[in-house]
Amino acid sequence: MIRQLLPEEIPRLSIEAFKKAKKLPVSILLHDIRSVLNVGAIFRSADAFRVQHIYLSGITGSPNHPHCRKTALGAELSVDWSRINNPLQFLKEQKNKNICIVALEIAQGAFMLHQWQWNLQPLLLIPGNEVYGVPDWLLNEADICLEIPQMGTKHSLNVAVSVGIVLYKLFERALSLHYF
Repeated sequence: MIRQLLPEEIPRLSIEAFKKAKKLPVSILLHDIRSVLNVGAIFRSADAFRVQHIYLSGITGSPNHPHCRKTALGAELSVDWSRINNPLQFLKEQKNKNICIVALEIAQGAFMLHQWQWNLQPLLLIPGNEVYGVPDWLLNEADICLEIPQMGTKHSLNVAVSVGIVLYKLFERALSLHYF
C-alpha cells in the first residue's frame, strides 16, 4: 500500500548537519531577479540539492524578506548566501579559481541540457532575469551556456523552475558518478 509519509517520518538534516554535509560543487549567482518569491523558491531547490552558495547582486531581493522566507520555508537559513556588489569582477575571480561559469539562457551556441555531460567540475550557475534573461555583459563571461529544451508555444520557463530543473540534472549526474 502506498501512503504519504508524515513530516516526522521523513529523514531530514538539521541546519547544523546540512552546513557540515558534502555539497554539490555548484553555486548560483542571482543577478537582478525581480521576484523575492522566485528567490525563495530557488533557495528551496538549492537546499534540496545541497548547493554550496547563492550569491545575490543587482536588484535581487534578500532572503530575509518575508515573502522570500514564505517560499524558502527555512532554506534561507540552511543555504549559505551573500551579496556581491560587482558581478563582473566576481565572475573574473571565479574564473581565476577554475570555476566554470554556466549561463542558463536561450542563446546561439548553447548546449541543450540533456546533451551536456558535466564532469563535476565546480561551477557557478547564472539564471536570467524574469523578463530580460541573462544580460549580454554576463553572458559574455560564461564558459558555457545551457538551454532547457522546450516544445510548447512559450520560449521560457519561470526562473525558479528553470533553476530547479538544472539543479536536478546536476544532482542526478553527481549521483550517477557516485559523488554522494
